[in-house]
Parts: sequence; C-alpha cells; structure tokens
Amino acid sequence: MATALFFARDPGPTNQIAAAWHLCGEAGPLVPEGAEKFRADLAPFAAERLALARGPAVAALARAGIASESVADAFGAPGPRAAREAAAVSFLRARGVGVVVTGTSDVDEDLDRILWAAARSAGIESHVFLDHPANLAARFRDAGGELLLPDKLYAPDEGYRAALAAASVDFPDLRIVGPIHENRLAAGRTAAFAARGKLRALWGATDCDHVVLFASECGREMEAVGRKAPYDEIVELTKYTENLARSGAGTRTILVVRPHPRDAAGKYDAWSKAAPAMLRCVVSAAGAPAEAILAADLVVGMDSTMLREARVLGRAHLSVVGATLAL
Repeated sequence: MATALFFARDPGPTNQIAAAWHLCGEAGPLVPEGAEKFRADLAPFAAERLALARGPAVAALARAGIASESVADAFGAPGPRAAREAAAVSFLRARGVGVVVTGTSDVDEDLDRILWAAARSAGIESHVFLDHPANLAARFRDAGGELLLPDKLYAPDEGYRAALAAASVDFPDLRIVGPIHENRLAAGRTAAFAARGKLRALWGATDCDHVVLFASECGREMEAVGRKAPYDEIVELTKYTENLARSGAGTRTILVVRPHPRDAAGKYDAWSKAAPAMLRCVVSAAGAPAEAILAADLVVGMDSTMLREARVLGRAHLSVVGATLAL
C-alpha cells in the first residue's frame, strides 16, 4: 500500500498538517463539509502515513500524538534546487510515497516547494494547506521569483480567494476545507484547561492576579532573511508595556511574553531590563499554546495564530495593530 507523506516545520502550517493527519484517521474530530474531498483523495493512503518534520514542528506534532522523522539531509539541506528535487524524488520512490501533504512555509524554508516539484516528477499529487492569509506571494515562489504551485490547495475560508488574487497566485480550484485546526483545538479544550493552575503557578500568578499573555512573532528574524515585516514585535511589546503601566495595572497584573518558537535566544532580554518596575513581567514558553491561552485572562499580540486560537477557546483577545481576527 502506498504511503501518504506529511511535512511540517513552521507552527501555523503544522497546526493544519496535524489536523489533516487526523482527518485521515478514524480518531479525527468532527469533519467539516469542505474536508470531505481531502479525505476521499487520501483514503487510499490513510493506513500508511509518514510525517517528516523539523524545527518547531517536531514538538508540535508530538503534542498532537504524531511521531515524526527528521528530514533527510539529501534534500533538506541548502543546495542547488535541481539536485535537491532529484534527491527528494528518490526518497519518495524509495519510501513508496503515493501522495504528499504540506503547509506553506516562510521565506527561509523551501522544502515544501521542493516536495511539490518532486511529487510532480514522481507522478504523484501534492496537497497543500494554507493557515494564514499573510505573505502568500512568497510562499509560492522560489528565490528567483518563479511561481511554484501544488496540485491541490486548501484554505480555511472563502477570504483566502481574495488574498491569493492579491498575491498574484492564480489557483482557481481552491478548496475551502473549513476550520479543521479550530475544531481540534475546541475538542481538546477540557484537557488543555487542566494545565491552567500549574502554568499560573509557574508564572507566579495567584487566582487574584490578572494574567496578560503576549503572543510574539518572529518578524525580526524574518526581516534578517529578506521578508519585510509590517511591524516590529519588540516595538509593539514595548508600547503595550508602557500603556499597561500608565493604566495603573499595578501589582495585580502579570505580563507573560510567550516567545515565538523561532525567536532568537535572548531576544527579550533588553526589553525585560527596561520594563516598568511596577509591572511583573515574565518570559515563558511553558506549556502548549492552548494551555498557555487558557491559563491567561487576556491574550494580546499582533496577528498571531494564537489570537485566533484564543477566540476559539473563549479567551479575551486583542490585536495591538488592529489585525482582523475573524475565522
């Protein structure tokens, strides 16, 4: 029997890949109507699934109950595209892969596109899930600007049609798959809530404290590799911290900064030293995202997926840059 290969790296796409993985199995959550085509296409491969992952996806998939293998260096490491595609084709054939499923990664990761091209060369389909409408133009182009498209493309809602058109990505057969990640998130709410007390104690918060969770982003890291960010997360965090101090939040408020999984080490050190003395500030990546959201009283950020997750989980949420958070 042929194998379905799933690949993930970035946190947002990994959410979609984990949900897609479970859609193929009998233990998956309630299936949105739009996901039936994907389930039908993957049905011949559902019994044999292989997950490849690197970076943040390794831990995220493990939390979702999915064991993954590390990416083979032959096609995962930097190098000439043609050679990497050829190595990927050899891998797909050696492992008996009959279909490839990925998300869309940021500008510093091209393995998803390598796998789409390799799948086409091997005569198999590639299925790709979108997780966020931002930066779509770069997600479907190589370093030289060439447009690279998969065979099947899935989006959570109809709003992605306009976002793709604005990015000059022509994909008329876009499939609206529905809120597959959000369904899984909601289904796991009770289990995630069980960690609330432990996380609040770790942050130094009592039942009387008001915990604000700031969901950061890796904009600075992406600017360093060529993607211009519409805002600077440290600047926005600093402004929010100052506003919080001026509001008289006082000692009953704890501001917990949750680093992005791809943030540079020590990124928040200078901010921590400069934070107003009357505020209690903590930098913590403890707990799964859903657990951290449910342990907080308010989730604040820019345009992070965690703001949308807070909405699904019933937590108050605020975008400091006015991002539209409708699901």
